[in-house]
Amino acid sequence: MMTTMTRIFRILYRFPVHLSYNERYEYVVYNYIYTFSLTGHILFIPLFIHAGNDLVIFNNLLCVGLDALCFWLNTHSRMRASFLLWMLEISYHATVSSIALGWDQGYYFYHIALAGIIFLMRQHVAVKIAISLSLFSIVGVLFEYSRMYPPVTVTDVLYNKLLFYFNTLASFSGLGFIGYSHHRVTESQQHKLLHQATHDMLTGIHNRQALMERLSAEFNRSRRTGSPFSLIMSDLDLFKKINDTWGHQFGDAILVHAARILKDSLRPYDFIARYGGEEFVIILPGCTLAQAGDLAERLRRGIEDAMVEHDGVEIHLTMSFGLASILAENPCSIEEALHMVDRALYRAKDNGRNRVEYV
Repeated sequence: MMTTMTRIFRILYRFPVHLSYNERYEYVVYNYIYTFSLTGHILFIPLFIHAGNDLVIFNNLLCVGLDALCFWLNTHSRMRASFLLWMLEISYHATVSSIALGWDQGYYFYHIALAGIIFLMRQHVAVKIAISLSLFSIVGVLFEYSRMYPPVTVTDVLYNKLLFYFNTLASFSGLGFIGYSHHRVTESQQHKLLHQATHDMLTGIHNRQALMERLSAEFNRSRRTGSPFSLIMSDLDLFKKINDTWGHQFGDAILVHAARILKDSLRPYDFIARYGGEEFVIILPGCTLAQAGDLAERLRRGIEDAMVEHDGVEIHLTMSFGLASILAENPCSIEEALHMVDRALYRAKDNGRNRVEYV
């Protein structure tokens, strides 16, 4: 049962692929809102039946159908229309219920909640202000009306209290639920954007920007603690020839393959990034030059021993490595450190490729 419900929720809240970042945010939050609203209206049904007002009962059942319509519109890329319809639905139902059952039952809380919700949504600020002023005006009119006319259906004190607390609970929990949903979706999207900004789209490892930030942090840590760290710069041998012979799609498959082998051979706290093209840089915290050399040799053999197959073509790769050790007592800049490993890498290329060279 739980597995089935989980699958249903994943289908309902899965992003349509054509939506932009902002549209994906709206899509999921609106689905949360309509689910909460639909649940609330269903729970209200027995309370309204007890009150005995046919108009309120009909309106509540109508709102159940409108919530379902809002959900349908949202899932068919009519997000703005679905949200405005939902705002009108809640305001209309709260207004009719206030007139029919009385001010003291707290239906005006929904207008106040709507004024808060509208400012969480991606609407034009003028639209938000206009809607908020309209909701404020409706609450004012309902308040004055309640002082001049009695409710259409008079209910007992206990029922009034029950509905007041139910409406209060629904309004407060609804605001909290929507605020939580807003935070959850925003946090999820920010995490995805951060991942996209710091990771290479092809290989899935870190990109050059993330490398420079990590190098800065590692230099600061080394100076603070006095511990060394090592850098490895590696480059696939004859990669241009592979692209020219079998095409760029094959070259992309090789880059993914090489990145996976390198990453899988590192410690959990080591750092690997795609530096550019077919070049990779690895940061090894706490590693001496000798330790980094042993690791680089294992990486070289791992690349050499693995065979790449793509579209029926099988080839063996080789990779060259340049190493440098950064000591706290011999400070240098990030640019100087990268230049050192770059020189070592070029030496490996000049000396026949498929080898490890030190600064």
